[in-house]
Amino acid sequence: MRYGAVILAAGIASRMGDFKPLLPMGEESVIQNVVRVLREAGVQQIVVVTGYRKKVLEEHLKNASVMFVHNERFAQTKMFDSVCLGLSYYEKKRKTAGKETLDGIFFFPVDVPLFTPFTLEYEKYRFAEGDWDVYLPEYEKTPGHPLLIRADVIAKLLQHDGTMGLKGACEQPGIRRISLDVPDPGCAFDADTQEEFQKLRDWERKRPVPDKEECERLLAWFRTPEATVRHSRVVAELAVKLADRVLKHRAETCVEMTYKSPPIDKYKIYAAALLHDIAKAYPEHPETGARWLRLLGHTGIADIVADHMDLPEEKLGYLNESLIVYLADKQVQGERRVTIEERFAAKREKFKDNPEALEGVERRYQLAKRAEALL
Repeated sequence: MRYGAVILAAGIASRMGDFKPLLPMGEESVIQNVVRVLREAGVQQIVVVTGYRKKVLEEHLKNASVMFVHNERFAQTKMFDSVCLGLSYYEKKRKTAGKETLDGIFFFPVDVPLFTPFTLEYEKYRFAEGDWDVYLPEYEKTPGHPLLIRADVIAKLLQHDGTMGLKGACEQPGIRRISLDVPDPGCAFDADTQEEFQKLRDWERKRPVPDKEECERLLAWFRTPEATVRHSRVVAELAVKLADRVLKHRAETCVEMTYKSPPIDKYKIYAAALLHDIAKAYPEHPETGARWLRLLGHTGIADIVADHMDLPEEKLGYLNESLIVYLADKQVQGERRVTIEERFAAKREKFKDNPEALEGVERRYQLAKRAEALL
C-alpha cells in the first residue's frame, strides 16, 4: 500500500513564543525529526501546510523532498482550514488522470513530534487488515497522533462545516473510526508551551533506555506469557547483581583506567534483561524483540536483547552489558537459579536424538562457559 502524510505547521504558536517546527530535537529540528520518521516508515509523499514564517520553513526543508501548501490567511483562519488545505492536495491528486493514488494519509500537527516508527507501522498493519476509515492512536487512554485516514473518505471530511475541527469531521455519521492502543508515550506528547516542550525533550533523552514501569507496560502490551515475564524478572535481578560485581571490582582495582574497559550501565542491563524475551513466542525472537525496541526508540537496549541467545564472538573478549545479560539468562531456568551445567544438561537431554540441534546446544554451552570464565 502507498501512504502520504500531512504535517500541519501553519500556526503562529503564540503560547510557545518560538517557531515550533525549527525547535531543536536532538541533532535535528522538530520538523526534520518527523520527516525522517515518516520516511523510515515508508511514507512516500509528505505535504507540509505552511503559514507563519513560510519562507524560513521552506528553506529549512529544501532538501527534504516534501511538498508545501500555504495557508495565506493563517492568522485569520482556524486550524481546520489548514487541515482542509493539506487534505485537498491529496484529493485533487486522486482526481488527476495518470497519477498514482495513495491508500492512506497520516495526519498530525507539528507540535506532536515524538511518535515512533513503531506506531506508524502498527497503524499501517491495522489499516491493511481492517476496513475502518480513520485510525486514532492512543497511549494509556490519552488520544495521540498521527491519525491515519483512508484516502477514500477525504472528500467527506472536506464537506464538514468545521465544527470541532478535524475531530468533528471524523465523528460525522458514516465515518468509521477506531482507537488503537499503542505502546508509545511519544504519540501523546504535544508542546504548546516552553514548559511542555522541555518535558518532551526530557522524555526524548530518556527514551533509549525505558524504566521499569515502561518495561512492564511493554511486556503487557506485547502479551508476553506470564511464565516468560516471571523468568525475565529473575534474569533482570541476577543481571544487576552480576553488574554490581563488575562495578565493585573495577572500583577496587581501577581496571577502567588500566584496561580502558567500556562503561557498564546498570539501567541498560536491567531494562534489557527484563525485555530480553519480549518476543519469545515469535520466530527468531532475539532479533524480533530487538527490532520492536528499535522501532519504539529504545535504542540503548535493542542490541543487548538481540545478543542474549547467541553472543557475538567480538563481545566475548571483554566485559560488556550484552555479556552480562547473556550470562544471567544462561543461569536461570524458568524462575530457578541454576548453574550453566544444569541449564544445558536439560537441553542435551531434550535434543539427544537430534544431532544437528545437539551441535547447536554444545556450541552455546561453550560460549556460555567462556563468558562465565571472563566474568
